[in-house]
Amino acid sequence: MAKLIVRRGMRPEYYGFLSVTAVANGDELIVDRRRGRRASSEEGPEEAETADRRSPAPRKWIDEDVLVVR
Repeated sequence: MAKLIVRRGMRPEYYGFLSVTAVANGDELIVDRRRGRRASSEEGPEEAETADRRSPAPRKWIDEDVLVVR
């Protein structure tokens, strides 16, 4: 079973197609939740907006929309 990691921000139809394809092949579809900037909260302590804690998007995503991990 492979995991298909998909970049966020794509059209819903694209995710639907990949989901059907993944299920048919017995794979798992994961949509990346990485964000460029964090929204500030008015209720919490004042903090400058910071980048997401996870590492930057994989370099392959410059040219590709899906990463396959086996």
